[in-house]
Amino acid sequence: VRQKTDDIQAMLENMPQGLFTIQGDGKIHPEYSRHLESIFETRSIAGRGVMDFLFADANIGSDALSSAEAAIHSLVGENEINYEFNYLLLIDEYELQINQKTKYISLAWNPIIVNNIVNKLMVSVRDVTDIKKIESSAQAQKRQLDIIGQLLDLTSKKFLNFEASAKKLISNNRHTLCETKSIDHTMLPLLFRNMHTLKGNSRTFGFSYLSNAAHDAETFYSALKSHPEIELKPKDVLHILDTVEKCLDEYSHIYRNVLGRGKAVAERNKGVWIDDEVMFTVRQFVSHGELEALKVYIDKINAISVEENLSDVIASLPSIASELGKEAPQVAIEGKSIRIKLPGQELIRNIFAHMLRNSLDHGLENTETRVNLGKKSTGLISISTSVENANLIISVQDDGQGLSIKGLFKKGVQLGRWTASDSPSTLDIVELVFVSGVSTKEILSDISGRGIGMDAVKQFLTEVGGDVSIKLRGDAMTKPDFISFAWLITLPPDLFFEAKSTHD
Repeated sequence: VRQKTDDIQAMLENMPQGLFTIQGDGKIHPEYSRHLESIFETRSIAGRGVMDFLFADANIGSDALSSAEAAIHSLVGENEINYEFNYLLLIDEYELQINQKTKYISLAWNPIIVNNIVNKLMVSVRDVTDIKKIESSAQAQKRQLDIIGQLLDLTSKKFLNFEASAKKLISNNRHTLCETKSIDHTMLPLLFRNMHTLKGNSRTFGFSYLSNAAHDAETFYSALKSHPEIELKPKDVLHILDTVEKCLDEYSHIYRNVLGRGKAVAERNKGVWIDDEVMFTVRQFVSHGELEALKVYIDKINAISVEENLSDVIASLPSIASELGKEAPQVAIEGKSIRIKLPGQELIRNIFAHMLRNSLDHGLENTETRVNLGKKSTGLISISTSVENANLIISVQDDGQGLSIKGLFKKGVQLGRWTASDSPSTLDIVELVFVSGVSTKEILSDISGRGIGMDAVKQFLTEVGGDVSIKLRGDAMTKPDFISFAWLITLPPDLFFEAKSTHD
């Protein structure tokens, strides 16, 4: 017996792992491995309450601690089957502050069973701080490599345009929050709309980490919208915006400092590259004092076609379609003579990030459904332009199922717009798509279902003197399940011009 005791004691003295047992009163047995003292940097172990010893300085929520303590007390002295029901409540890994240092502790709990009764709990303790640091470093490197891959093939001009737009959306939210002492829940749709737009723009370029951060922010705002009774101060919601901004800064840092596309590159991509012919024309305007004509000329050489303006948004559709289990749609654009001026280019990208995603998710059916309906397996989104009363009209339609009249009518009843026995016109029903929070999607996803897209589009256009409306292509006097339609986007004349020739 003495030899066995000595062997056990020697093992406890020399094993490179923390090991102790918990007695029926919840206290630590006097015999434990000496490595435990090294892990917790104390000799005050024997006879201490296990909760105090393990978790006094732990970074663990109070609910988890309470559950673990209740589980420990309910296990010792009870039938072993009770352990099977409660062991999941025991904490297996946590962060701990010891002597102003952070350690990561891993625990393994094992019952010592005598005659089907849990006589004691044996706890194995490991300091996994170094492992966590290695894992964290590996994850950080993987994240950086992922972001490098996302940025690598992007031109400087495109990234700088995206960055400027993202900063503006974040700044808009921050300004809105900092201008008030308490959160008015009427401002939440604006906060949500900006993050929803940032998420869509991030997805356009495959910026997955930023897209996820913006998605978390809009989810946070959505939760707040559902609880208008909660009183909030700006500091209560600014943290989520800080996270998004930090993620954008990470992309900017890698773009400039890791990929080496620094200030010199950024400056080269501002403005216009001027060839000899353009320079001659500019000199002519200046020498004749024709400054207004020069301004018009500069607007034109900065302007791009609708198709070029939407190229990145269209290029992002296949990945979104894949997530939705659909084929990537064809996008047909008519009206090559229309040129979008520089001030309108960001606007166009923002609104079409919503509109094309809307068509793909809500309008176009999946391949099987389309084939069963006698349609081509690949959906079609058509975009055409015309000039009416000096304004640019952009028509957008798809060959999908159309607007869900029944779904929108039901949503209107839920919102108190009308009762189930009312008979609003079809046009009144479809106009509901412009109301914040309205969606006929039953399931929320990272792509849609929150009822923000067309609300955002209308707001963006209204701010610049434009508008968006719906033109029904079915019988507006009846109320079918679905009705075909087209979006009509109106842009004011200062955002575009109509080229008379390829050289104009």
